[in-house]
Amino acid sequence: MTQHIPVSNIEEQVIAAMFSAGIAPPQEGLLIDAHLHRFHLDGDKPGSKNGAYCIYPEGQSYNGWPNGFFQDHKRGGELEKWQYKPTKDDHEKLDQAFQSAISQETATAKRQTSDKMSQEEASKAKERAQQIYEGAPVAQPDHPYLVRKNVGVFGDLRQSGNDLVVPLRDVIDDSFVTHQRIQPDGFKNFVSPLGGDNPAFTIAGDLKEGPIILCEGLATGLTLYEAVGYTTVCAMTCGNLVKVSAALRTKYPDRKIFIAADDDMATKKKTGRNPGLDSAKKALQTGLDGILRAPFLPEDGDEVSDWNDYAQLHGMDTTTTILGGQIEQLLMSPEEKKHLAKMEKIHKRTRIVNAADLMQKELPPIRWALQDIIPAGLCVLIGRPKIGKSSFTLGIATAIACGGTALGRIDTACGDVLYLALEDTERRLQQRIRAMGNESTDLSRIDFVFEIPRQHEGGLTFVEEWLKTHPNARLIVIDTLQKFRKPRTPNANAYEDDYETLAPVKEIADRHDVAILCLHHEKKSRDAEDFINNASGSAAITGSADCLLFLNRARHQGVGKLNLTGRDVEEREYALSLDGMEWCLEGDAHEYEMASEKRAILDYLKENGETSPKDLADALEVKPNTMRQKLLRMSKEGLVYSNGGRYGVSASSASQSYLEGMSP
Repeated sequence: MTQHIPVSNIEEQVIAAMFSAGIAPPQEGLLIDAHLHRFHLDGDKPGSKNGAYCIYPEGQSYNGWPNGFFQDHKRGGELEKWQYKPTKDDHEKLDQAFQSAISQETATAKRQTSDKMSQEEASKAKERAQQIYEGAPVAQPDHPYLVRKNVGVFGDLRQSGNDLVVPLRDVIDDSFVTHQRIQPDGFKNFVSPLGGDNPAFTIAGDLKEGPIILCEGLATGLTLYEAVGYTTVCAMTCGNLVKVSAALRTKYPDRKIFIAADDDMATKKKTGRNPGLDSAKKALQTGLDGILRAPFLPEDGDEVSDWNDYAQLHGMDTTTTILGGQIEQLLMSPEEKKHLAKMEKIHKRTRIVNAADLMQKELPPIRWALQDIIPAGLCVLIGRPKIGKSSFTLGIATAIACGGTALGRIDTACGDVLYLALEDTERRLQQRIRAMGNESTDLSRIDFVFEIPRQHEGGLTFVEEWLKTHPNARLIVIDTLQKFRKPRTPNANAYEDDYETLAPVKEIADRHDVAILCLHHEKKSRDAEDFINNASGSAAITGSADCLLFLNRARHQGVGKLNLTGRDVEEREYALSLDGMEWCLEGDAHEYEMASEKRAILDYLKENGETSPKDLADALEVKPNTMRQKLLRMSKEGLVYSNGGRYGVSASSASQSYLEGMSP
């Protein structure tokens, strides 16, 4: 018949329909000739031809008007039917009677062709496909496609010339349906129609026991089988997954069947559709037992989609571990899954390090707020009220803020300080700093907080947010813990209450590697044997802390002691002196006391001349035997001399140092 519709009109409508379906048409244009054409889809791998179309011109279609179909095999190969929409001019140009004749003629031709194809050509095509397959030798492992996919030869793969030949059999009765040919560059085609059967390529593992894995393509199936060895069934297209999955469930009603889904992220990014995953979810609804999905990482990119891609990127050992773990979890009973979920929660909160690995680690040194005294972590300073805890702490805090000397002798590294002065006023702190002689020092790195919500009402959140904006923080002071902690719960266990108070404080200290020093009071009744028992509250106060400091000073006395113990500090007892608002570390308490006693003896002898041990003991209120022992030691040190049982001050430089108020 005469062609009266311009080809450009037909091509224009087909291209518009392709774009509407999310398929980019071939750049070289369309051929309107009633033949099937394959073409490269924009964005696919070079050399691939996943697009296809067939357009019937007028007179060759079933109703006379041009029509046809197009498809995207990457998205499942579902046919997108197209019908020409005639214009008013088209109708006027084509005589109605002529249209009827065409319709009748083409309908008859189509019916005859269909019958002939179903009865004769389909049978011949299947027979021809089987002959080609059976005459082909076993596939070689060095076939370019297998090498590029890094997979081995499993199942009944054959090779005809340069093409792989993949047999597709009905999964119900195992009868031959057709075969797929895969060229070295990866181009695939079926040599005859798939028909109404349930065609798939099966790599047989144990056909009686164990799970069956259903997947889409050949490379994926070969990877899955190599990784875990279970029976693997390849549907070859995502459009065939649902039909094959239903057939497998019919044949194996009691077997576990899992589907290894393709995750077409690149296609989803372009079109909003994920044909691989969508088809897998539809197949799952036929009664399958779960989806196996490759856990791609963000750095793997968008072009990856299947388990073969995952194995290429992460290796077969990792693939076996991950895939085997997913299968093991899907095979679990509900009770086992519940136990696994419980253990996963436990493991998330558990950190375990092998001893050998621990010894190989290069760990950073302890970060000190005050060298050898206040380490990073939770520290608690305990003492009676009004003996100088706050001035002791303020002196250390200001020294750190300006990188000065703390306690008269310890150099500090400069860092930021947050001081929660919850029992002080601005005036009082200003006076204390001036009394310490720090008024002219740059103290811009210390922040004082006079009011703050308690720890459970946002106080700890404020502290952590401050730490995030002060990465060089070295010390946080909470003065006092009682003003900051959550109030005790009535009738609650005291130990649990105290532990729940300090645990989150310690967690912040550890996470930010900073010292948090909490000031706390002593009990009213004191334990003379163990200073740790003197902390107010339960044993959780002292047990939670990384470092404990006990400050003790007799009222109206200028000397005191600092007891120190903890996880990262050496247990020590220091002597301190207090001059106004300034504390000074004098050294080891025992040695300092010994030096003070010697100085007292020398002072008495200098003032009173040679004296007997008994008279000296009476004067200094010391037992006579104790005094004799002290004088003997001082005589050996050259501090005193003996003259007929009476002692006097030696003329040595050591004794003069003591008399001048210094240790020799």
